[in-house]
Amino acid sequence: MKLKQAALKQEADIAQAKADAAKGIEAEIQRREQERVAAEANIMKQEKEAEVKEREVKVREQELDANIRKQAEAEKYSRQQAAEAQLIERQRQAEAELFETQKEAEARKAQAEAEKFAQLQEAEAIEAKGRAEAEAIRLKLEAEAQGLDKKSRSNEEDAGSCHY
Repeated sequence: MKLKQAALKQEADIAQAKADAAKGIEAEIQRREQERVAAEANIMKQEKEAEVKEREVKVREQELDANIRKQAEAEKYSRQQAAEAQLIERQRQAEAELFETQKEAEARKAQAEAEKFAQLQEAEAIEAKGRAEAEAIRLKLEAEAQGLDKKSRSNEEDAGSCHY
């Protein structure tokens, strides 16, 4: 009976050892499976993070591109506005110069007309003075001629009356 008990105990110990070994192997298999699952989950997590980073990079690139385009458009608009302002200023300046030139031309024309009028007045005055002097000379000559004529008649009368 002791032998039988010892054999049964040995069988029970072997069975227990096999069961313990099977549990250890099963535990190891489960631990490795958990590690594999964890590693796969970690890989998937890293892949997702990489995808998210890639999307973030694309979004950032698009934002930068949009900002650069907006800045370029703003600068272009600013240059256009400045060019238009310069054009308007040049047009105003040209109009002002034209106005000044016209005013100067009108002033020169008015001055020339005034000078022409003054010269005409002076010429008319000289002409009137010349006529007056000519008339005075004519009258003087007429008076002298009449005086000579009278003297000549008086001398003839004196000469005629002297012959008695």
